[in-house]
Amino acid sequence: MELAERGQPFLTYYDDTTGERTELSSATFANWVAKTTHLLRDGLGAGPGDVVGLDLPDHWLTVAIAFAAWRAGATVTRGPAEVTFATEDRLPVAGAREVVGVVLAATREPLSRPYPGVTDYGDEVAAYPDTFDGGADLPPGPADPARRLVTDGDVLAAALAAYRGGGSIVFGRISDPERTAATERADLA
Repeated sequence: MELAERGQPFLTYYDDTTGERTELSSATFANWVAKTTHLLRDGLGAGPGDVVGLDLPDHWLTVAIAFAAWRAGATVTRGPAEVTFATEDRLPVAGAREVVGVVLAATREPLSRPYPGVTDYGDEVAAYPDTFDGGADLPPGPADPARRLVTDGDVLAAALAAYRGGGSIVFGRISDPERTAATERADLA
């Protein structure tokens, strides 16, 4: 079953340091993945054989970008790569063919200023279609080289497991995991 067809929350992100709580339904998450896949394939020319680097902390956007890279047929790694998504504090990125600056927020926020040679994720992603037909199957299996640096205990591994199992994931910068688990009616992992 495609993620967008599931009628339940897929991902809930907390940042207790800022007060952010973002819940994405399966359909909304699929929309972010589709838009980002189009950005990768149509805007940046990334696809099978490319490596997409996530120079990003664990955040709901990090998960959406990783799923989009997999949908585009690319390999996902942490840190800089051929095509690198990085937070503003990590710009500029050396050695990348394409760099995408990302503001980690609950909405599509632009970078605070323009950076030469950097695509602004918040400005660009909205222009792309809400659906993506074709591309690689999700999720990549445990032995798939596309997820070579996704390790057990990593938020990407947890999101892949939730996707495969039809479940959901709650994660983030959580100061009281027991309270958050009770609030979300979630199991602690």
